[in-house]
Amino acid sequence: MRSSLHSRKKQQQYRVLGAVITIVDIVFIFTVIRPFGS
Repeated sequence: MRSSLHSRKKQQQYRVLGAVITIVDIVFIFTVIRPFGS
């Protein structure tokens, strides 16, 4: 039971980490593309 709770917390942590990576990736793409666009 304790291990399952730990794995659930770890899964939630990975989901937050994935969201942060997605946001950073979008910001990075906009930062790279914008100079070429103008």
